Amino acid sequence: MRFTGKKQKKMIEQIRAAALNFLFPPKCILCSAFINTGQNRADIFRKPIPDSKNLAEVFTKLIQSYVCKNCISELKSVRHPICPVCGEMFQSRADEDHLCKRCIKTDRNFTKARAGGVYAGILKSLIHQLKYGKKITSAKPLSVFLFYSYLKFFKEKDFDYITPLPLHIKKAKKRGFNQSYFLVKYWGKTAKNFKIKIPEIRLNIIEKQKNTPPQAGLSADKREKNIKNSFAVKDAHKVYGKNFLIIDDVVTTGATINECAKVLKKAGAKRIDALSLARSIIL
Repeated sequence: MRFTGKKQKKMIEQIRAAALNFLFPPKCILCSAFINTGQNRADIFRKPIPDSKNLAEVFTKLIQSYVCKNCISELKSVRHPICPVCGEMFQSRADEDHLCKRCIKTDRNFTKARAGGVYAGILKSLIHQLKYGKKITSAKPLSVFLFYSYLKFFKEKDFDYITPLPLHIKKAKKRGFNQSYFLVKYWGKTAKNFKIKIPEIRLNIIEKQKNTPPQAGLSADKREKNIKNSFAVKDAHKVYGKNFLIIDDVVTTGATINECAKVLKKAGAKRIDALSLARSIIL
């Protein structure tokens, strides 16, 4: 049987990947144990996963070749009722979606914020590995998982631009990268593989002009004060009348994305939404 063109190229890639997996078996990105799934890590990103609206199943399929059986656990999903604006998940499961007390009291500059999962368990561990452990191997499955989250909650026609939340230049230099950028890094290739059109990803529309202390551990009021007047729009002429999707890794009170949305709104943005990998549970 003869193979030519794309089929031949694909067969060579599969043989090469199988050989590399045999000679250099992948390691768990959490505990460094060897993983023997018999699966090429690249295969899962080449075509859409069936039933892609079930984010817990999507998450498991995406990370099973990155995390060993001892470390893997099910994604904790964001479950209704939630706040229809900021996406906060309520402790009671008996009620319908309703505004949270923060969105009642605070003027929100964004229309809707959604998250792929709850900031707990394995998702929290993987975010920590990326953000603080600087293990960027986790960036690809997390980026593609966030892409599936985008497909679940939004439509391509909703936005003109997708923009990762910026870091201050000093913090970016210290960390070596902006984790929010890594969360959209693989969207273009994934969209092409899935034959899906997505809005343009723009990195330099907003800048973080104030080097603020970390938000973690601060109360809601202190978070708002800490992040106030931290962002600025660099290209105002590209903002007016446009719709934006802000990308972040974790949303807790929504203070950061709200402040970022504020400067976009002031520059004339028509609509601003936000999408994060994870949503913290506020007790």
